[in-house]
Amino acid sequence: MQNKPTSDLISLIDKNCPGWIERPNPDWDVIKILQSIIDQVLPGILKIQIESLDEEKIVGTIPFHISSANVVGYMHGGSIYSLGDTLAGAFLWTKSDGSYITVTKSSTIRFIRPFQSGVLECTVKEISKTGNEILLRAVYLDERKKKVCELDMVYAQINEKKR
Repeated sequence: MQNKPTSDLISLIDKNCPGWIERPNPDWDVIKILQSIIDQVLPGILKIQIESLDEEKIVGTIPFHISSANVVGYMHGGSIYSLGDTLAGAFLWTKSDGSYITVTKSSTIRFIRPFQSGVLECTVKEISKTGNEILLRAVYLDERKKKVCELDMVYAQINEKKR
């Protein structure tokens, strides 16, 4: 992945983010630009961090905290989902040329084991692309590298002019 963002990424942010989102410095690297945007909304409250990004995948983390828990003490499924969804959106933004928007069509999450302490890691990769549909998969691992869950997300690319 490039050290400097493309003008398309900055244009996407300017075009799609509301005015109250503070705009990033275009001289920052791609991860810092994306992190500065997500820190201002729900993913920032959840302390989601982008750890790495390349052409094939994005990796991020979320720490367990009682504010991200459910009433029985495990990380809430919505917090877990938010990590994968946030990373997928950031990943797709870095691949966009700005001529289309990408929207979620569907998602399926499979919880394998509960998570209740430490830092949860998530890796999102593109599995397939057919026409205007993209399938991404998020795999979540605990600190012992045991799988916590998987999330499959189907996105549609919609021509910006037909929006």
